[in-house]
Amino acid sequence: RRGAGAMPAAGAAPPTGTWRDYAGRDAGPEGYVFGDLMRHLWHLITGSTRQREREAVIDEDDHAILDLKAQRDQLVGHRRRVEKLLARDEEAARALVKQGAKDRAMLALRKKKQHQQLVADCEVHIAKVDELITNIELTKLQKETVDALTAGVATIKKIQREIGGVDQVERLMDEHADAVAVQQEINDALAGAGVAADDTEALAEFESLQ
Repeated sequence: RRGAGAMPAAGAAPPTGTWRDYAGRDAGPEGYVFGDLMRHLWHLITGSTRQREREAVIDEDDHAILDLKAQRDQLVGHRRRVEKLLARDEEAARALVKQGAKDRAMLALRKKKQHQQLVADCEVHIAKVDELITNIELTKLQKETVDALTAGVATIKKIQREIGGVDQVERLMDEHADAVAVQQEINDALAGAGVAADDTEALAEFESLQ
């Protein structure tokens, strides 16, 4: 029997993630536990792995857009079918007029008018659905933009907090100025005891005397 954390006989890591995720365990160590391979096979058979459940989750907004697009496609298909009936009505009316069947020709023309109204209604509904889809997609884009801006501002603020703000920068500049002043005082003190390292004229005269 293999204990918790021991690897299987193959000595390899799981194909993806940890052994706990691979086996679909809710608790326990992330390393291999005896039976993980069988758990993984069982979950594959029953389709109950947490990974599959996560992959099956569809964004509600995307699902709504898909439903609207499916509805629009149904309306477009219905409009095409009615347009075919409309063409048949017109052909039937022409043929009946030639035959002198006035009553039947009038009936065909009334059916044509009804089908024309159905086509117009379908076009109105299609336009409304298209407008709704566009508005949802635009709103989603705006939300994504706002989320990106929010994340960006949060990152900037985090970096600014790490820097310490304006007071910290001013304090660092003051400390830098103090350090430069102290270094200048040291240079002056050394210059009083001898030739300063940066006194080029004195160094040139010293070399000429050698």
